[in-house]
Amino acid sequence: MPKLKNKIISFFAKLGLKFMDEKSQMALMVFNCKPSVISEIVIIPVVGMIIKKFTKRLSNLKEKGKIYRGKFKEKNITIVPMTMGAPAAAVIMEALHQTKSKYIIKVDFCGGLSSDMKVGDIVLADKAICGDGTTPHYDPDAEIISTDSDLLNILDEFLMQKNIPFKKGAIYTTDAIFRETEELLTKARNKNAIAIDMETSALYLLGNQFGKKVISINVVSDIPDPNKKFNLNISSRLIDNTILLVDTILEFLSEKIV
Repeated sequence: MPKLKNKIISFFAKLGLKFMDEKSQMALMVFNCKPSVISEIVIIPVVGMIIKKFTKRLSNLKEKGKIYRGKFKEKNITIVPMTMGAPAAAVIMEALHQTKSKYIIKVDFCGGLSSDMKVGDIVLADKAICGDGTTPHYDPDAEIISTDSDLLNILDEFLMQKNIPFKKGAIYTTDAIFRETEELLTKARNKNAIAIDMETSALYLLGNQFGKKVISINVVSDIPDPNKKFNLNISSRLIDNTILLVDTILEFLSEKIV
C-alpha cells in the first residue's frame, strides 16, 4: 500500500508541475507558495528572534508555505526566513527574481571588526567584500560590490533624521562562522571592512544582476575572537538595538518606499 500511495502522490505532483511555468516551479521549490504571494517589499532575516520581532508587528499576518505576509500601516510586507550563508542567500535571490519583489532588506546580526565597534551597534553596509565561495559563481571577478545607491542614501538619511546611531561601511562576507582566524580577520580589516557576515556579498551582487534594490543592515552580536569559536554576547544592548532596528526599518518602509 505505501508504494501505491507514493505512486499516486508522484503522479499528481508531476501533473501539477506540468501546468506550472518555471517561475512558479522555482517559487514553489524554495518558498512552498506561488510567486504572486511575494510582495514588492521583502525582509530576509536569519535569526529566529528577529523573524519573530517582525512577524509580531505585522497585521493581517498569514503564513504561506515557508514565508509570512502581512501589513504594516497598509504596506504589504513579506518576511522570508533565510538560513545562514551565501549559498542560501543566492537561492533566496534566485527565487525572488521570479517574483514581483523590488525591495529586499536583510536585517540580522553581524560581527564587528573596527576597533571602536561594540556589541549592539547598528551597521549599514554600503558595500560588500567578497570572501565567500558562492558569489564568484555569478561573477568570478567580484571583489568589492556596491548596492543600490538610491535605497542606501534614503535609508542613510532616514536613520539620521530619526537620530538612530549607526555606523556605515563595508561588510566582509565569509563562509565559515567557526573559522574566523586571525589571518582572515586581518585580511578583512585590511580591505577596510568594519563588519563581517555570511550573506551580504551574494545579496548585493545578485541584487545588481537581477535589478532588485537590496540593502543589508545588521546589529553587531559579537566581536570575533580567533581564540573562541563561539563569542555571541546576548547583552541587553544587543536586544534593545535589535528591537530598535526592527521598528525603524518598518517605519522606513512605510514612510519612504512608494
